[in-house]
Amino acid sequence: MFARVFLLACASIVALSTAFGQTTLNPDLSVVGDIRTFTHNDKSRPSEESEFNLTSPDMEIVVAGYLNPYSRADLVLAWEGGEKAEIEELYATILRGLPLGMNLRAGKYRLEFGRLNPVHPHAYCLFTNLCPMKCISGKKVLTIWRFVPRSHSRLVS
Repeated sequence: MFARVFLLACASIVALSTAFGQTTLNPDLSVVGDIRTFTHNDKSRPSEESEFNLTSPDMEIVVAGYLNPYSRADLVLAWEGGEKAEIEELYATILRGLPLGMNLRAGKYRLEFGRLNPVHPHAYCLFTNLCPMKCISGKKVLTIWRFVPRSHSRLVS
């Protein structure tokens, strides 16, 4: 029942936001979910016979937007199997205004190295995270980066 109400509320928010348009101050909202449905004709369970079942074992809500012209914030809430939400990513990025043209990102987020680490767990082709990825990646990160102008631009972290 909770999953149906939640999905209906999310669909209503998306429909209303596109119908009335958004301003630059409203954050971007997105919902990513793993939704499973099933029904059965099992005679041993007559109370559940032909009942439509809807489950959502994994779900993410992403809220991202600019705080001002110089910075933005991103939040990723994740539900994995239960009712309790967990903050998967929460970070702020300062895009302009720092000396030497530097940018700053601080908070809890996935480091952008390798092929598997930047990807969220719901997109893995594996059941669990690899052991080296658990050992290498931390929970809280501070990154400072700057574009180095050359014949072709390169990002230096």
